[in-house]
Amino acid sequence: ALKKSIAYGLDDAFFNGITAPLGITNDVARIEVDAETGQSDEVLFQNVAKMYARMYAGGRKNCVWVCNDVLLPFLLTGLNVAIGTAGSWVNVFSDKNGEFSLLGKPVIFTPHLPVAKAANSLMLLDLSQYAIGLKKDLRLERSNVPQWRNDLLSMRLYIRVDSQGTWNAVY
Repeated sequence: ALKKSIAYGLDDAFFNGITAPLGITNDVARIEVDAETGQSDEVLFQNVAKMYARMYAGGRKNCVWVCNDVLLPFLLTGLNVAIGTAGSWVNVFSDKNGEFSLLGKPVIFTPHLPVAKAANSLMLLDLSQYAIGLKKDLRLERSNVPQWRNDLLSMRLYIRVDSQGTWNAVY
């Protein structure tokens, strides 16, 4: 439980930032793709195509899609490309053995990004361009004082961590 709690808190900090780390959603090299004119759906194929096209050439090899869990039903049912007028379509979002992919790149779901129809609800990331610094020394404290009547133990972890993108501007 402690590992999961720490991982959850670090993920939130790495995506949304606090004083430090900066957070992926606040990165200076983040590129936003505008919504299509009259767009009412959460995500259109045109949005995905534009995001993929804006990824720098070297990053296309390592990139992953990251989105909020709320987008999963829409991606499963609504993200497709119509072919001709016969009503056929090609699904660009697929799964194999529970692993999802979009345009052949892995999709990671996280509750730390905004819900659908908000900026940053779907992101294409090359995580090799995001640096994380973690101080080796951790301090774990425990106490039964706050919950002694319920026979519970409270714990807190002090950790020094920082992170930010390795690029200093949009290219």
